[in-house]
Amino acid sequence: MKEAIQPEDLARPAAPYSPVVVSGDLVYTAGQVGFDEAGQLTADDITGQTRKALENLLTCLRAAGCESADVIKVNA
Repeated sequence: MKEAIQPEDLARPAAPYSPVVVSGDLVYTAGQVGFDEAGQLTADDITGQTRKALENLLTCLRAAGCESADVIKVNA
């Protein structure tokens, strides 16, 4: 059984996809960008945008009951 999750603190994606999907014991997240909850870029530089993108990824993981220490694979 799969469960799609839309974290409250994350901007809704424009495309029809789920930022987080839980399937059994596995959690899948979509790629994240440096947008705030309103869908606006939070910083003008790559460092700030990267920081926000990683914060958004952590928000996705936490919505599924996970933390960064639970990550076992990352695809680029």
